[in-house]
Amino acid sequence: MGSDRPSIHDVAGAAGVSPATVSRVLTGARSVRPESAEVVLAAVARLGYRPNQLGRALRKQSSQVIGMIVPSVDNPFFPLVIQVAERRLRERGYALLLSTSGDDPDVEAERVEMLVDRRVDGLLISPCRRSTSAAAVLEASKRVPLVQIDRAVDGVDCDFVGVDDQEGIGLLVEHVLSLNRRRVAYVGGDDRSWSGWQRHTAFTRLAKRRKSSFTHMIRLGEFSEEWGRTAAEELFALPDPPDAVVCGNDLIAVGV
Repeated sequence: MGSDRPSIHDVAGAAGVSPATVSRVLTGARSVRPESAEVVLAAVARLGYRPNQLGRALRKQSSQVIGMIVPSVDNPFFPLVIQVAERRLRERGYALLLSTSGDDPDVEAERVEMLVDRRVDGLLISPCRRSTSAAAVLEASKRVPLVQIDRAVDGVDCDFVGVDDQEGIGLLVEHVLSLNRRRVAYVGGDDRSWSGWQRHTAFTRLAKRRKSSFTHMIRLGEFSEEWGRTAAEELFALPDPPDAVVCGNDLIAVGV
């Protein structure tokens, strides 16, 4: 079945110029006489012609598109990051192509390959696992510029943008201790993710260092409101429940 979408040849015919002239006007690759450019642009507007972006990407070796992969959009943190990234990219003439991994390393690897094969100019990724996400991240980093966001993988040397998880947990614990709380529970995600591991490790190190100051208990599950509720029900059913709870993220805290 044919397409009604106008081609570059249709534009050339309507403008009375060659397809090469149309291409030069649209890409700005070479100078074209102003009167010719004016006729071409008028024909483009009249016909509603839109250039083939894939073909343009192949010629320019740039797609003007940045890929982004996040574990999910259920966590309110990620939609905010996506929104800011999309706005900043748009200001610089780039589009954002978003995908989610569903917190599944196999799906994540497929999405990484798909985006790289589509010739994105770069990749922003929040890996769902520290170890099992590493192979896909490493392979992608060899093909396109790659930045890890909020989470990282083990053993891959590439750019990372995130918070200091260990410092953050330390500040939280010191705060509850300043309120004279002495039975502190930590409810976090599991250690398979970078952030889960970093925050859990920070809490256990601080508990060991400050063992004379407080007793502690740890419950690890997932970064979800449901897990927060489950952990809280268990903790506060104990004969000697905690008098403070430090949570691994906001969703857990809401559940608790």
